[in-house]
Amino acid sequence: MEARTTGRQLSALIRPAGPLPGDWRASAPSLEELLLSCLRNPETPSSADTTTEAAA
Repeated sequence: MEARTTGRQLSALIRPAGPLPGDWRASAPSLEELLLSCLRNPETPSSADTTTEAAA
């Protein structure tokens, strides 16, 4: 959904389809982080859109 780079660090807000690689650190985003990410990237499909497409 969104990615930011700071120096040598990359922070990404993603919806994984499976387990993440072992060297990745994961944490649950806050509601504010989710909302701001969606507002910054309106073309990103919502989970409802991907669920509807999978059912079609």
